[in-house]
Order: sequence, then structure tokens, then C-alpha cells
Amino acid sequence: MVDWIIEVISSYKYSEAAFFTSVRIMDSFFQRCKVAHKSSDLRLVGVASIFIACKYEEIYPLKVKLMHEKIAHRKLSR
Repeated sequence: MVDWIIEVISSYKYSEAAFFTSVRIMDSFFQRCKVAHKSSDLRLVGVASIFIACKYEEIYPLKVKLMHEKIAHRKLSR
């Protein structure tokens, strides 16, 4: 998952701070979570952590539509 986050962050030319923040958010989520997740949920957690990190770290963060269409490949539902 971390390799995929690196790929997404670098392809959209966001900062290293956004990468480290997204990994920290993802790690924090998994530390606090008491339920085992399916592997399909891992991508959702990754997308959400990238979205939150970019909102926090970047001047021009990713848009929800871009996250849904390009990064999540329309596999996430509303």
C-alpha cells in the first residue's frame, strides 16, 4: 500500500510531507482499529488517507471527483 501511495503522490507531484502524512494517517487508523479488514478495504483506507493528507499539506489539494475517477478507478461508492 505504501508503494501505491508513493506512486500516486509522485504522479500528481505533491510534496513528501503529503506522503508522510498519508502514511501516518493510515498507520494511525490501523492501530486504532480493532476489527480485521478485507483486502478490498485497504485501497479505501489508502485513498482516504491520501485525500486527508493532501487537504492538510497542499495548497491545491486533490478534488473528490479526481480521487473517485482517476485514483480509485470508480470502485468507491458514495
